Amino acid sequence: QLCVRVRGEGSALLQISTRYNVREQGETSAFSLNHTVTHIKEKMYSIGICTRWLRTQAPSSNMALVTIKLPSGYVASPDELDALKRNSGLQLERWDIDGRQLFFYFEKVTAEALCFAVSIDQDSVVDKKQPTFIRVQDYYEPQHEATVEYSLDQHP
Repeated sequence: QLCVRVRGEGSALLQISTRYNVREQGETSAFSLNHTVTHIKEKMYSIGICTRWLRTQAPSSNMALVTIKLPSGYVASPDELDALKRNSGLQLERWDIDGRQLFFYFEKVTAEALCFAVSIDQDSVVDKKQPTFIRVQDYYEPQHEATVEYSLDQHP
């Protein structure tokens, strides 16, 4: 329901748009995306991620962006993220942290599985943690993407 009341003199413009992100029937994901969550020790988990390029029209994606949204109360170690960047086999161009999101920029993703793991540590206690997500997308064509949801509560 929308109700608009206007009073006075002059001109006004009201614009409303609705947008739905619905995958077209028959459309398949450009990436496969699998994950594992492993409880390492008290207050510490490892999130393992594997992704592959699925489209046959091109041998690889463009630059790929992997986003991991961390659960509330958890952080990743910048030293560990630097160690991932030094792993030449990953072709990790750079990484960023913005709040609870980790961003990994890879040169490309091919049909060969690209796998890596990130350890996260609890830095504050949060009750009723909500599931969060991992996403991989083509940096220049973000409609080519795959997203999975994960939760630490499933891994005591």
